[in-house]
Amino acid sequence: MQNHCNHCEHCTDNWGEGPPHARPGPPTFSGLRTTVMKTVLLSLHFYRNTRISARHRTHPALRGNVRATDLSADAATIELPKPTHRAAMSNGSCLLPDVDGRTVWARRLRDVIEAHIADLGGPAAISEAERSIVRRASTLTVELERLEAKFANAGEASPGELDAYQRTANSLRRLLESVGLQRRQRNVTPDLRTYHASKAAAKAGGR
Repeated sequence: MQNHCNHCEHCTDNWGEGPPHARPGPPTFSGLRTTVMKTVLLSLHFYRNTRISARHRTHPALRGNVRATDLSADAATIELPKPTHRAAMSNGSCLLPDVDGRTVWARRLRDVIEAHIADLGGPAAISEAERSIVRRASTLTVELERLEAKFANAGEASPGELDAYQRTANSLRRLLESVGLQRRQRNVTPDLRTYHASKAAAKAGGR
C-alpha cells in the first residue's frame, strides 16, 4: 500500500521519517553556538558553586553565614558575615530586659552604675569583669538605700531587716574593694599618630 502526501508529489512507499518537507533540517551555526554557550555557562556556574562550598567547609573563618556575592566569570567573591546585632543590654540601650527603665529604682540604678564607671576611668578603661562587678555593686547600693528609706519611714528596723542590711553592706564592700575604692585618672594622653597630626596642624595654622 502506498502512502501519498496531499502537499507534494515526493512521497514514496516507505517514508521512514515523513516526507522531505516534514523532516527537521540540519542545525544552523547560530543554534550550535547558542547551545555551546549555554553548556559552558552552566558548567562554569556549577564549578564556582563547588569552589565556594569547598571553601565554606574547610576555611574556619567561613563556617558561619557566608554569601557568594559575585559569581562572575572572573572570580567568586566571599563576603564575611557581619557581626550579629548586640543585645539591648550589651549596647547600653536597655538596663534590663522587659523592664521599664523609667521607674525610680531603675533610674537610680543607672545613675549609680554610671558614677562607678566614671570613677574607674570611663567605659573604655574598664574590663567586662569590672563592669559586671560594678553592676552588682550598684544593685546592692540601690537596695541598701531602699532599706534605709524603709527604716526612716518606720522609725526603726527589725532584727531581721538589720541583719539583712548588714550582710548586704558587707557584700557591697567586698565587691567595691575588688575593683578599687579610689578614683582612677582618665588617660587623656594622645597616641603618637594623634600627637604628630596635632603638631602638623598647629604648624600649618601658624604659618
